[in-house]
Amino acid sequence: MKNKKIAQRLTLPLVALLTLVFAGCASNVQVAPADASLGGPVGSDAYSATSRASQLQISVDAMATDSTDRDLASSVEKQVEGKLNQQGLQVTPQGGDLSVGITVSSALFDQSGNYYRWEGTADTSIRRNVDLSTVESKLINVRASRKLGEAAARDILVAELSRETADWVAGNMGGKSLQLSANDIQIKVPFYKNAASYTKTFIREVRQVPGVANVMMVEQDSAQKLLTFRVVYFQNKIPEGILYRIARIDELNIRL
Repeated sequence: MKNKKIAQRLTLPLVALLTLVFAGCASNVQVAPADASLGGPVGSDAYSATSRASQLQISVDAMATDSTDRDLASSVEKQVEGKLNQQGLQVTPQGGDLSVGITVSSALFDQSGNYYRWEGTADTSIRRNVDLSTVESKLINVRASRKLGEAAARDILVAELSRETADWVAGNMGGKSLQLSANDIQIKVPFYKNAASYTKTFIREVRQVPGVANVMMVEQDSAQKLLTFRVVYFQNKIPEGILYRIARIDELNIRL
């Protein structure tokens, strides 16, 4: 009986000591969380993806039928580009999703003493580059106000024709021409996957989707393994949105 009491007295401090030791060890153990940037648990083969709206790219080219109208063509082109920028559209030097072509000409309409009146035309068209179709066109005619002095009268024509043309182009960027939409799709590549190989696969597979007009890689962050693709598509053919349509492609292994 005496030995049993001694054993109990020794056991209680030992249990308390062991409890403290194990508690201290447990407090230093950290469980690594899953990497949310991979779009799934660590080790997942899936690629995460996000999408944001992108601006349509539009090129503007104005030319003159005569060398004396080069100033007129330059003014019209700048006015149109400025109006499109105001609408949130991105003007690009060449190519683009849409092209605006303008051919200008002018002539002296009337002269009475030192008073002059000029008239001019801007043969204008909006073309969708993916299928090379002209979606809008108009021959814009302006007969400018009469003005004292030939140079002053010419300046009035340049200003009025430039404004009329810019207003028409900006007002006709809807409807058939803006069936197009553009989105930037950003893909997070798992660290053990080959980004270059996935880029080729993404472009090949997305190009085959009915309604996609163009796809290209526009940015790559090698350190973060982020790929950004610009996809231009017809809204009426992909009403669910381009990201959800792409996510259904098995070869891309995208998880939203």
